[in-house]
Amino acid sequence: MLPERHALFGFLFCLLLYFFNFPVKALIVIFIANIAIDIDHYIIYGINKKSWNFLKAYKFFVKLKKPGKFYLCIFHTIEFLLVLFILAILLKSNYLFLIFIGFSFHTFVDFVDMLRMRKRFKENILIFFSCIARAIKRKNERKKKKAKAFKRR
Repeated sequence: MLPERHALFGFLFCLLLYFFNFPVKALIVIFIANIAIDIDHYIIYGINKKSWNFLKAYKFFVKLKKPGKFYLCIFHTIEFLLVLFILAILLKSNYLFLIFIGFSFHTFVDFVDMLRMRKRFKENILIFFSCIARAIKRKNERKKKKAKAFKRR
């Protein structure tokens, strides 16, 4: 989903939370976290393309629509969110918890968007949001390749 849409949905989410008496400072942290989570896209682009041009990274991910071609964005994973949640509790950090809320909302919106367009993807959608599911998928793919190579003999 495009950052503009995340900003819109994040704003609407914060507006909803405002009516539940969330402090404005907390809403600002949640809103910024909802947008800032996408920094992992920029990091992935920088590492893979050896270019740290923000605009080129943005255009690259906007054009990336090929089924089966994706990058695992680490901040969007269930495992990362779980670690962030546990850290927020262990450190008793309200700010980490607010960041967790913003990241979780962003990931939820991405998940709903993926469900909406799931016809484009052959894979189980969970592999986009879980390091473990992705590792299992890769392990199974390697097994299939070995089995095919064995049958050819």
